[in-house]
Amino acid sequence: MEAVKLKKLVSLLLLESGNYRRDLYVKKNKNFDAKIRNLLDIASKSLPNHITFFKKIYYEIDKDYSSFDIKDAQTFLQDILNLIDIEQYEEEKIIELKIFDSAYEKLKQAANYFQKEDYSSASHHLNSSLELILRARAYIYVFS
Repeated sequence: MEAVKLKKLVSLLLLESGNYRRDLYVKKNKNFDAKIRNLLDIASKSLPNHITFFKKIYYEIDKDYSSFDIKDAQTFLQDILNLIDIEQYEEEKIIELKIFDSAYEKLKQAANYFQKEDYSSASHHLNSSLELILRARAYIYVFS
């Protein structure tokens, strides 16, 4: 599931949790319990790097004398929102690093062309490198 959809689902559940007493055990509210478990399934598929976290929540809910209440559920939901934000940030950084790698390659090609005294190609590769960096960092789009 897309991070945006998962984030919306978590936000809706967080909003719904405000309708219940904070000390009410999640197991006692079958409807909310089912929604939390459904969210756990979806989130564990969408965020596979954090499967241990979701298994721990399952364990906390399923214990015989579970004290997992609405307040704990709200904390859990907020933690999922934080995980989604971290994942999105990491994805953005990976994309940015790939762009900088491409820009670096263009700079190396420009240096090679410059050494060969092919100034037109060197200029072209320098411009391409600058354009990549401007797009990635300053969100400036250069139109040729």
